[in-house]
Amino acid sequence: MERNKATLDFMRLVEGRQKFLLGTPDADVDAGASQMKLRSFLNWYTKLQGISFQCCLWAPEPPRPNALFDTFSAIGNPLTEIGPLIPFDPEVCIVLDYGDWNRVKEKGFPEFAVPHIGIDHHPGKPGFPGLEIIDLDAASTTCVLFDLLEDYRGYHISADVATCALAGLVADTGRFGNKLMKKPKIYRYAASFEARGARTAEISIASLPHNTLSRLDALHLIRESRLQIDRELDFAFFWFTPDDLRSWDVVEEDCLTMFSYLMDFGVITAYYMKDGAWYCSLRPGRNSKVSVGTIATGFGGGGHTDMAAFSTNLQHEEIFLKIKKILREPETT
Repeated sequence: MERNKATLDFMRLVEGRQKFLLGTPDADVDAGASQMKLRSFLNWYTKLQGISFQCCLWAPEPPRPNALFDTFSAIGNPLTEIGPLIPFDPEVCIVLDYGDWNRVKEKGFPEFAVPHIGIDHHPGKPGFPGLEIIDLDAASTTCVLFDLLEDYRGYHISADVATCALAGLVADTGRFGNKLMKKPKIYRYAASFEARGARTAEISIASLPHNTLSRLDALHLIRESRLQIDRELDFAFFWFTPDDLRSWDVVEEDCLTMFSYLMDFGVITAYYMKDGAWYCSLRPGRNSKVSVGTIATGFGGGGHTDMAAFSTNLQHEEIFLKIKKILREPETT
């Protein structure tokens, strides 16, 4: 992302406007943090211009409870503020952390004949109806926003907003636990947020895994009956169903902890139900040279070299076999 040009393009579209819709298709921590961070900037900027400010946060449904959301409390609570109702006609629609515009529309994003801006750290796809600002090197959308807006006309994020931004960074890097952390830029973002007063201890406590016997039992059951391995291709695949979650008395995040136990494999894939559709999340292992984004593209999805996903109508056995076929293709690496 060329910062100066991206910033000027963004400011050109928000200059003089006072009614904003900030939307996201998935109300996860990074998306929620990005909404809160951008709202803070737009509120500051409209005051600088001497005009009133109205802003609505939109997502198809409230996010699942997550301790990191509690760190937002000083500047708002997305668990109650994000909702489907738009109380006014916006002058600008800004979509955050979205990946694919078609998926945003499928989730019911309201249609308004106004300028649209997309801000993301995932690869874009054709069809977005406006300005797209995408930085594939950023670890989270909160980091893209930091590069885009920090220092603009003297703007600096507050300690509360820095805490919110750090929550988005930590959530999207898997608690600083995946291959993204090999990029020094990630630590520079974290240091920048801390220098602006981010409450790192609060974030660290909120991001700690909350281990329970139920989680341990669930991981054991996945290991025994929901895990397929192809050692020749260095590929591990696990899955779970909504019935499993109810039966094991755990939540989705508990089962996804399995990723951290499979990092010796080149590619790890989780198959599970998300938002009423089957969904695959892909991660590379510690020493993998495989681009999981390339694999996801083969299913109509997308993502980074080090993190990708796609939705699917295929059964888990079909997914397992198709990924193995893709891994045999030389351009996957």
